Amino acid sequence: MSGSYRPIVASGDLLLYARLCGRDRLLIALNLGSEPTAVTFPSDKLTGRLLVSSYGDREDETVAGTINLRANEGAIAELSEQAILP
Repeated sequence: MSGSYRPIVASGDLLLYARLCGRDRLLIALNLGSEPTAVTFPSDKLTGRLLVSSYGDREDETVAGTINLRANEGAIAELSEQAILP
C-alpha cells in the first residue's frame, strides 16, 4: 500500500488515524465502544465529507470539526485540501 499512516491521539474507545497519499487524505475514525461518541477536533479547519460508515447508511455527509459515531461504528472521511490535521 502506498502513502503514509499518521496516528491521531484519541482517548477511550476511539481509534483515529489518517492515510495520506499525494493529494488524497483520508481520516479513519473507529468507535470500538458500546456507547455513541463524538470526535471533536480542536480546529474547525478539519473539513471534508464522509465516504462510508460501517452501518452503511451515511455517505456524503459534511465533516466540519466533529464526527458523530454510533456504538461500534467506523467511518472514513475524505478530507479537503484545506483541512488541518491535529
